[in-house]
Order: sequence, then C-alpha cells, then structure tokens
Amino acid sequence: MMKTFAIRRNALIWNSRGIAVFPGGLGTINELLEAWTGAADHKVACPIVAVPDDFYKPFIDAVEKVAVVGRGTIKASDFNLVLRANNATETVQLLQQSMRPKALGTQLTLREKLIYLRHELGRGLTVSSNLRPAIVLTGSRCSLSISDPEVQFVSMLSKELLTATSLGIRLGVSGVINEIVTEAIVGCETINEDGGGVIQRMLMTEEMVAEDADAHFESRSAHCASLLNNAKAAIFLPADISTLNILFALVCEIQTNRRAGIPIILVGSQFWQPILNVS
Repeated sequence: MMKTFAIRRNALIWNSRGIAVFPGGLGTINELLEAWTGAADHKVACPIVAVPDDFYKPFIDAVEKVAVVGRGTIKASDFNLVLRANNATETVQLLQQSMRPKALGTQLTLREKLIYLRHELGRGLTVSSNLRPAIVLTGSRCSLSISDPEVQFVSMLSKELLTATSLGIRLGVSGVINEIVTEAIVGCETINEDGGGVIQRMLMTEEMVAEDADAHFESRSAHCASLLNNAKAAIFLPADISTLNILFALVCEIQTNRRAGIPIILVGSQFWQPILNVS
C-alpha cells in the first residue's frame, strides 16, 4: 500500500523484467511516461510495451509529430523505447526481448531504490515547503532558444509576475528558461535586493552547470514532487519526455483530489493542442 504516487510509480516500475501498459486514463499515461523517462535516462532497462497499438498510437504519434518533427525537444530514437502490440502473442514476444544496459550507478535493488527515494523526497519537500509559494515554470532544457515566441512570452510574463505579485518563480530546468527569468528580475523595484527567494531553482543534478540551486535531485520522481509542492500555478513550455511526465503527474494528482486544483498554462498551442486532442 502506497501513500504517494512517486513511491508507487517507482515500486511498480523499478527492476521490472517487462512493463505492459494497457488502456487507461491520465494516471496510466503518467505511468507510461514515468517508465519512458526512465528508459530514456538509461535507468529502466526492461522492454516497455503499449497494448493495444490502436489505443496508444494517436497519443504517441501526436507527441512524435510535435516534439520530434516540429521542435526537436525529443530525440527520434527515444520513440524506439516504447514498443507497441495489438494482441497477446505480440505482447509476450516483445516482453521477452533482451534487457538494455543500465547506466552506471543505477544497479540498485528495489528496497535500496525506495529508501534513497524516500530520503531525497523528504529533503526536497522540506526545501520547497520553506520557500515562498511559487509559480512553477518548466519545459525543454536544450531545445528552446531566446528567439522562440514561447520564450519571449515567458520573459514578459515573468516581469509581470515579479512586479505584480509576491509569488516566487520556481524553475524546473536550467538553460534558456533560467536565463530569461534571471534577466526579468533586473529592474523590478518591488523585489528585495537579494531576490528574497523570488527565483527558486529546483534542478536535476545533471543540469547543475553554473546555476545555484535551492535543491538538486538524482531521482526525477523526487524532483517532480518537490517542484510541484507549494505551487500556485504551473506553466509548461514545449517539452521533452520528462516534462510531459511532470505535467501528467500534476493533472493526475488534481484529478484524484490528492492536491487542490491550480491553473495549468501550456505555452505554445501548436505544440500542445495535438497532444491534448488525443489525451
């Protein structure tokens, strides 16, 4: 019995020999994205099979069209990590495929994984609880540029938020999003000289380049839960698989009344609308 989605998803997926994802709702798509993210990070080694293909094809094809062809936020090769079948025979054959190699440092037992996750999750939630309520801002780290209309919109929006509210802006990724929000703080007279925790950075350890972070994480599950903790709204720019996972985790928690509803703003209708149409 699990009290949190983060612990449950990891217990369900970690060290599996195969993962078959059958038709379901938003929570099932979240579980698919969790496994897919782990596979892309070389932490989930087993075959992942979406069953039946007729059910999942519209969703996966829509993501591929906007993310690979349209914006390059997801690598085309990552779509080979989710296999698809239409019957039991195909599913069993695909689940019996060889395991992929895991990244070094991820050869943990399920018990070791959950102990580490609980520790990191507790630390992250403590940090985010002590920060001022914030608007979460996240998206693709590597595939957005300063000239993108979505990024320019966020630049203007950040200035308005920092000037008109006492909320912080919590960043889930580094890169251009960090740069544009950091620039927005300059010249906002209503902000304390030291920033007063206005810009909050909660990053994966692999993204720690030059930015200081309020917290950093090895586990994407702990990162997701801590990032969304104490959030008053969430803004998503065109995204990679891990960011799609954060979005569906948030929607699933709201749908199941595990958190109060908050505004969710998807910036860039050409990217998001095809995914929403089939989700």
